[in-house]
Amino acid sequence: MTASLTTVLYRFRQRQIAIAGDIREMFHQIQIRPQDRQAHRFLWRDERGETSKQYVMDVATFGSTCSPSSAQYIKNRNAEEWSEQYPEAAVAIIECHYVDDYLDSLDCEEEAVQLALDVKTVHAKAGFDMRNWLSNSELVVQRVGDPGQQVTKSFTVGKSSETERVLGMSWTPKEDTFTFAVHFRSDIQSLISGTSVPTKRQVLRAVMSVLDPLGLVAVFVIHGKCLVKDIWRTKIGWDDPIPEKLHETWRRWIQVLQQLPQLELPRCYFPNYSVGSLRSLQLHVFMDASETAYSCVAYFRIEDQERGFRCVLVSSQTKVAPLKPLSIPRLELQAAVIGTRLMKSIQQTHTLLICRRVIWSDSRTVLSWIQSDQRNYRQFVAFRIGEILEETKLEEWRWIPSRFNVADEATKWGNGPNLRENSRWFCGPEFLCKEESEWPKQELPEADTAEEQRPVNAHHRAAEEPLVDFRRFSSLQRLVRTVAYVRRFIAIARGRFVAEAPASAILSRQEIQEAEFTRVYVGFKRRFTPMNCIRFVPISS
Repeated sequence: MTASLTTVLYRFRQRQIAIAGDIREMFHQIQIRPQDRQAHRFLWRDERGETSKQYVMDVATFGSTCSPSSAQYIKNRNAEEWSEQYPEAAVAIIECHYVDDYLDSLDCEEEAVQLALDVKTVHAKAGFDMRNWLSNSELVVQRVGDPGQQVTKSFTVGKSSETERVLGMSWTPKEDTFTFAVHFRSDIQSLISGTSVPTKRQVLRAVMSVLDPLGLVAVFVIHGKCLVKDIWRTKIGWDDPIPEKLHETWRRWIQVLQQLPQLELPRCYFPNYSVGSLRSLQLHVFMDASETAYSCVAYFRIEDQERGFRCVLVSSQTKVAPLKPLSIPRLELQAAVIGTRLMKSIQQTHTLLICRRVIWSDSRTVLSWIQSDQRNYRQFVAFRIGEILEETKLEEWRWIPSRFNVADEATKWGNGPNLRENSRWFCGPEFLCKEESEWPKQELPEADTAEEQRPVNAHHRAAEEPLVDFRRFSSLQRLVRTVAYVRRFIAIARGRFVAEAPASAILSRQEIQEAEFTRVYVGFKRRFTPMNCIRFVPISS
């Protein structure tokens, strides 16, 4: 019943006018039936010497298992009941709410004001009070917010109270930008200077303190996760200092971490653009893999009549390579899978009309697998190629040289990630801002790769000989019974193993087959009456 976090944030970035608000004490607005209140009974006394009194809760509370699902059900049901009178508000309540937080974006101020008032009205029908309205437009806040409302969700991140927290993202409404200021605990703050050696626990705590649900700074965070994996390989304790070799990697990582608060990214994908001047919108996904990690990153490419071509980062996903070694082609295939899933998620959750999709990869092996029949390959490759072909078309895939592949920055450290707003990670590769005739061009490789092909076992028999020489039988009944015995003998011989062999013995496959054949043959010899009439032929393994 709950919309995903990324879905709400995607829609929050789509259009120019942003609005946000939350429901005041959402759980406490839901009453509990009288017959169910006894399940919420508790004891209370004001002072130590007094006798405890029994109380029951008549509203939903935090900590109760049923409260979140009950609140979501009531919120959605109330929106559905008023969907005929307020259709746009009902859709916004169901699809743009994450628990009690509401985030949305529209093209103009009048639309934002009307939708916010409708959402507020529909919520009021169920007793929910929308408050703490935020927007990058002062007009919207003045017309929607309550007179003299106090914004309680502000916090200080180097910009007084101008930065707001929305679903884990730091948003500055006045400048309409996302920031990535990170607050650490006191024991972690002393490690940022790099003078002391951290423990494995402290490194993990520092890496996981960077909350990035959309993957906007995943180009930096993934290298911290790779450091955690390298520390895990050393098998040190949680409170043991990391080795000196990894301490040098840690110092390089925290140097880039100190640059993170200076980063500011536009909330809106394409600020200051006119809806009427939009010609086309394309989705481009890049993917890459290395021995340490694999990643994919997605961009929107817009063609505007007034400002030409523009490109912007939408989202990315990065994963650390598993401890168990995998070949580079397999890791590239894993990157193609998460890239396909990311592309599907972006297209399904956005309301923008995407007219074209392009998927870029620098792995010739993966592109060759996609063009081949996946049934010819091992299960690891076959299943993943099948998933890719279900969601994409062959003509959407294109080869790109590694030097132009943006996803390569998240899989290799190199000189360190570039966290400037005008870097190609945030703005996309340069060729996407040009005409398609200037894009890298090369035909897809032929489907002739022999990697990961499934072995084929072919059995040839020169001539099919009968199991029993029927010319020696004068009775049909004896012939049928003999053929039945022979077929039963073959079935048992093929399905059994040598149980009498000692556990320490190491036998070859041929020795096992010969021993089993002899044992079964001796057991059946007494039961075959016309043994002189049977001619055995070799049985394929």
